[in-house]
Amino acid sequence: MKDSHLAPKDVGLLMKSDREEVFARLLLHLLRVCPECRAVGGFILEGVAAGKIEENLEGLDIYLCKSRSDAPALWKELEDELPEERKAIVKTEKRFRTWGLTEFLCERTLERAPHDPAAALATAELAVEVGMRIPGWDDGDWIELLRGYSWAHLVHARRKSGDLPGAWQAFVRAKEIWNPAFARYGNVLGYEERFSALMAGNDE
Repeated sequence: MKDSHLAPKDVGLLMKSDREEVFARLLLHLLRVCPECRAVGGFILEGVAAGKIEENLEGLDIYLCKSRSDAPALWKELEDELPEERKAIVKTEKRFRTWGLTEFLCERTLERAPHDPAAALATAELAVEVGMRIPGWDDGDWIELLRGYSWAHLVHARRKSGDLPGAWQAFVRAKEIWNPAFARYGNVLGYEERFSALMAGNDE
């Protein structure tokens, strides 16, 4: 069988769960020794080195790491657009509906809130827009943790902009989404501490 380099479609196959441990070891080796394969899948090596991907290459870990690594480039495409145009792009272009971009926008919300509450609010609204449009999995309650997390950032941004009634509405919505998912899955994504702080207003 002729050798072939890793292609982007192959990365999608890695996100499936029915693979052997030996395959994971061989793939990591391939990524280390082949520059062309590393150009496509180098984020996997970086994720393993950073402890973000287990060495057995769990598919969900790979998905999250790839989604997070792609987020800055997606934001760069949106950054110069007006807030309503950003939302329109997310509504029409599926490639912007990603887990990593939602998390990235949440981070940007917190960065902007102290010095530019209006920009923070627009960013939080976009985070919610993206998060609510990401398709769930069959056991899709994990996505509800992300969605509740994004709504908590909207609570924060509305408080900072002085919209207390709007902050309360977002607070209620965040709890509606978060509580059932957290009761089932717990802090599997590591969001609990920040979620609780944002909801309590301990977010300075």
